[in-house]
Amino acid sequence: MPIPQIHLPKKSPKEKPAEQAHDGVKMTLRGVDGTLRELSEKDLYLEVGGSRVLKFRVLVKTQFKNKQGEPVRDSLLKPGDQLAVQVNSDDPETALRVILSRAATPGERASASKPFDHASAKVPVEDDTKPAGTIEVETLPIGPGQLIDPHWVLRENVVTFVALHNAIVIDRARALGLCQPTY
Repeated sequence: MPIPQIHLPKKSPKEKPAEQAHDGVKMTLRGVDGTLRELSEKDLYLEVGGSRVLKFRVLVKTQFKNKQGEPVRDSLLKPGDQLAVQVNSDDPETALRVILSRAATPGERASASKPFDHASAKVPVEDDTKPAGTIEVETLPIGPGQLIDPHWVLRENVVTFVALHNAIVIDRARALGLCQPTY
């Protein structure tokens, strides 16, 4: 005697509502090329133009890459290495990306390892940098299947906050000329 098949309902993926779609914005990057003098957990000292030393803030989200764009462990970078440091034009003190252009020779490593006056290191300004392209930045996604999916009483407040936050970020970036709308 054959057994009848049981058809269970299937859950189909939900479409993202238009009001919950998130916008991406392009952020303008600025860059500085130089020789690594010192790299600590929070700071990077880069020698530019022979004797000037610039101090950059390093964050947990700072990306370390090689010329091909592959990730590199920051612990592998040594004094004397040739680097390109990319920053947001609105915050030139914070390193967003550090790109290893070339490893140092033994002579360069010995020269760059010599002590220097940390107090004389300058915080970079826009004149110290040059254009280095753009990076795509996404705003906070919210809703079913997204990073933020509130299921409690304050859901409307969270949705309103995220929408307001995203609008402020995009408006500020556009006012500073850092981004263009993506379509």
